[in-house]
Amino acid sequence: MNQDNYFYGQGRVYLSKRDSDRRVNWRWIGDVSSLNIALTYEQQVGKVSRGGSLLQAQRHITARNGGITATWHDVSADNLAILLYGEKYKYRQNWNSEELPQGIVAGSRICLEFQNVRSVVLDGLTEGIDYTVDADWGAIDFLTTPAEQPVIASYDYASYQAVPVLTSTPGDFGLRYESINLAENSRKTLVELYRVNIDPVGMLELINTGNNLVGLETTSLILPDLQKTPSRELGMFGRISMINDFRTITYNDEIDFNDEHNFAY
Repeated sequence: MNQDNYFYGQGRVYLSKRDSDRRVNWRWIGDVSSLNIALTYEQQVGKVSRGGSLLQAQRHITARNGGITATWHDVSADNLAILLYGEKYKYRQNWNSEELPQGIVAGSRICLEFQNVRSVVLDGLTEGIDYTVDADWGAIDFLTTPAEQPVIASYDYASYQAVPVLTSTPGDFGLRYESINLAENSRKTLVELYRVNIDPVGMLELINTGNNLVGLETTSLILPDLQKTPSRELGMFGRISMINDFRTITYNDEIDFNDEHNFAY
């Protein structure tokens, strides 16, 4: 009698940038609250006539396709670079001097090129009398109208990371889901997808009023790995492996061991 197998999965999702059709370094993408695979197909149906009615007699699968939907919660620069079709840039702590725009009057708010600044100096002006500094956001609020313009600002700024939007195409990734099946005594289940192309995120929530953390709803296309030789064992799209524990073979409640045969398989 076959034993029923159920699935209740939790685990980690890893991505690896495909480099010359190889997957080298796997990166955990953080908290993922949902991960779903949908397989679709295209078909041609052959019909025959029997007794004055057309009956479907044959079906030919002409195309096989797959897609992924997932909800990401880690808004790291690495993840945003993938989902916003940009690149991650790192900037070191440094100092800067810049010319502010013309036309500044009392009440103007001018944003500097960098944020999280300190030691801000505006040539010919006095902080607290002529201007105030919003250091966190790198902004200057002018209390008086500068007599001489343009104004030169000098300051230090902290390191930061930035991701420009829609400036590149991330390319293809390998996906690896290392899951624990809580419905089957935490049996390990590995899902491998050899080639995945991720769409840009459809919506990025920036003002939040609910009780839940922001989730990035993502969609991806599962593509065949054309560098692989088609085989029933590995396939061209991916595979799911259900991993068993080692079996310990004993005799009279002791492990049978000698110099010739260490293990039995």
